[in-house]
Amino acid sequence: MNTNNRLFRFGHGVASGVNEIEKVWGNIAICLEKINIEKVNSNFIGGFVRYVYDNDLDKAQLILDDLLNSDRLNQIFPLVQFDCPLDKVAISRLIASLKKNTSPSWMYQNIACGRRHESLSDTDLITVLELLWLKPDGDYAVIEILNMRFHGLENQTIYAPSVDMIKKCKEFLLKYDYGKYHGRQDYSLVQIAKVCFAGDKAEEDACTLLKKLNEYIATYKVHAFDYGEFLSTLIELQPIQALDVFLKDDNVSREIANSDLYREISPFSMLPIDKAIAWCKKSPIYRFKTLASSITPYEKNGEQLKLTSLAKALINKSSEPWLVIEAFERAAIQMYGRGSHASIIEQIAKMFEELLSHENPDVVESTKTILCKLAKTAERERADEELRSRRSEERFEW
Repeated sequence: MNTNNRLFRFGHGVASGVNEIEKVWGNIAICLEKINIEKVNSNFIGGFVRYVYDNDLDKAQLILDDLLNSDRLNQIFPLVQFDCPLDKVAISRLIASLKKNTSPSWMYQNIACGRRHESLSDTDLITVLELLWLKPDGDYAVIEILNMRFHGLENQTIYAPSVDMIKKCKEFLLKYDYGKYHGRQDYSLVQIAKVCFAGDKAEEDACTLLKKLNEYIATYKVHAFDYGEFLSTLIELQPIQALDVFLKDDNVSREIANSDLYREISPFSMLPIDKAIAWCKKSPIYRFKTLASSITPYEKNGEQLKLTSLAKALINKSSEPWLVIEAFERAAIQMYGRGSHASIIEQIAKMFEELLSHENPDVVESTKTILCKLAKTAERERADEELRSRRSEERFEW
């Protein structure tokens, strides 16, 4: 049992052992007003008030009102209120407390703990979150509260976000300062994005958000890997918008295009084939090779690699398939995992062998060229690896 729990139980025990609750509370309040409230551990008061709440609701309401309206004590009000159930009166107090602006934002973040937020309707929670957002670091607290609100949502049957909640979540993500926390909330942002940026109706707002993120990345306010999961999720939810923002023609975000965003498979690899090809055909000179450079062109088939369906489609539909194949070769070597570089190159070479029977002679010739290049590279890498191994053994023997 930690200090906070001990203090809570102590306060609970004090309240249970006295007859004149109002008098004892008055004495506690007088003592609190004489010390620096910022250094007060509120758990003793929380335990005291919770016992009163469970046994005499009217007296507890008076104490909580007293805390809220005290110029000296109202800073710790949210923490004490959260130690009691959040009924309609409690929610009204929290809103009043936020309007008074006397407590730091992290205190209100406790509404995310212990499923407390479930006591609030979407309408009430939106009111709380709007006020909280205006406080210093309130944006951080809002994102964490929404993360818990939507946690495990796909497995729930009781709660579904309202239209107003979805709209408000979009607003929050659109005005969030992504350079402020440098990815610390990546996971939480993913949970919110899944709720508010899925589907055709979210396309316009998703495009606005992706442009904002692209601007942050282009001006080095953040790196793509700071928000790897968030960016990957947005790309999967709104693939065409992501293509238009990050990979459009001669204005390509290299940090996005050349990064797997810390995933084993690039999120662009999840694009629906028909949509990907339709997008490429709008500007084939640029887009086929650009998309080819940005996807993970292979998938594992047991211990072997094979070209994905999307990779084959890009080869088949491009008027310059050799550029697509060359892009795949570069991307595969950059993305594929650890181990002997020579062995990796040999595996990648086998992946291309199926193209030797392709109906397009240009594809066959390009594949032969790539295989010849890979064979020479693998031979050179193997020799270098053997040389490094011998030198390492010689140093050990010495």
